[in-house]
Amino acid sequence: MRARQLAFTLDGMADIPPVVVYPPDETGGRRVRIDGSIRGRAFSVQDVARFMPEAGLQEFDEMDVVRSLLIEWRGGGPEVWTH
Repeated sequence: MRARQLAFTLDGMADIPPVVVYPPDETGGRRVRIDGSIRGRAFSVQDVARFMPEAGLQEFDEMDVVRSLLIEWRGGGPEVWTH
């Protein structure tokens, strides 16, 4: 199933580990947590998309990241990259 389809299908969401993007730090990096563990820092939506295969979403691109209900954005949405 394509990532875009999965992002909007309620039955598929149960199998996807939670993805949380934390508020930007003083350098503009945002920690990315997948399934309870920090996987690294992102400095752009592109960076967040690179983490998505770890959540089982191999075909996620930047537009998927921006639109997805599977990602919890804390401290601002995908457009916020400054502290």
